[in-house]
Amino acid sequence: MFKNLYKTLTQPIDYYGQDLAKKAAYNILLLGYSLAWIIGYFMSDLRYTFFTGIVTVLVAFVVVVPPWPFYRRNPFQFKKLKKID
Repeated sequence: MFKNLYKTLTQPIDYYGQDLAKKAAYNILLLGYSLAWIIGYFMSDLRYTFFTGIVTVLVAFVVVVPPWPFYRRNPFQFKKLKKID
């Protein structure tokens, strides 16, 4: 069971998947922290800002860290080696 879970979690993502993950992380953090600041400002309580920021980090972690299939759509193809005589 753990071997299959490890194999699933350690699959490599491709270049375009890395770029997509980076953009997703930036956008999630930007929107989440902006929302956290707005909520904290209008509620006049730092706790709401803090908890909304924590939820933002958790959402970003779940979206970005695992190697989801949409991060592995474009695998890199290496060229075959030429034999030198």
